[in-house]
Amino acid sequence: MVEEIRVLPKTTADPTAAKALEMLGSYTGMNALSQNNLHFRAVQTKLTPMLGSLTASLEDEVKHAMDNHFPSNTEWTTIKPYFPILDLVARSSARIFLGPSFCRSDKWLEISTQFTVQPKSLPSVRKTQRYIQQAQALLVPEILRRQELKASKTLDKNTEDTLLSWMMEVAQESESSPNDLAHMQLMLALAAIHTSQSSAVDILFDLAAHPDDLDQIREEIREAASESDGWQKASYAKLRKLDSFMKESQRVHPPRLLSAQRMMMQENHVLSDGTALPKGSM
Repeated sequence: MVEEIRVLPKTTADPTAAKALEMLGSYTGMNALSQNNLHFRAVQTKLTPMLGSLTASLEDEVKHAMDNHFPSNTEWTTIKPYFPILDLVARSSARIFLGPSFCRSDKWLEISTQFTVQPKSLPSVRKTQRYIQQAQALLVPEILRRQELKASKTLDKNTEDTLLSWMMEVAQESESSPNDLAHMQLMLALAAIHTSQSSAVDILFDLAAHPDDLDQIREEIREAASESDGWQKASYAKLRKLDSFMKESQRVHPPRLLSAQRMMMQENHVLSDGTALPKGSM
């Protein structure tokens, strides 16, 4: 039955609505995810086709974060990876979502990371609402500036290839509110940071627990790096051992036990075994 539910269209069983309800969206602001599909459209039509050209920007930001948190050291150094990797993921995602001026903004990094680690529960409602307001105060002036540039057909190379600008480009009039766009950026930061950071920490621990695999993966990375001048999108396709290790780590440490969570959007959908799922059930 799990596979049958998983492949149902969003109009019948919506995973976004289920996530918003689970996180008490009407109280915590997470219901912004289900108000429209602007972010999906921007990712599918703009971000995904541009991934190859974004590799250099991501490499630059990851290197900057690595130099800050993991400086070269010939001596044994103990680290607690949770927060350094949290910052690394927040910076690299903000580089693509907002551009270079925000991915190194201490204020945005604080807002996005603290909102991510904050429990989405009733006792935390005031804190989550405060982070949303802070994000809007920080981003709305930038969104208004970009809207003015767009209206005057003026290009800004530092913000042109960012998810925010692509969302503004494909947004319908009802989706163009600066406050709503700023709110959505915080929701996207949560989605990117939470899953990537937790997976990266698990993978790091698994690598430490399997040194033989680590040696093979390092050699694979060296070979891929030596075959081209800098990392290109095609370079990552050559990292088959690393890809396999990451997939196995995620299989062993899934982000949640129930990955096929859905909210039923239609009355009494009947499964093949006769089970009726009423509207609003999860």
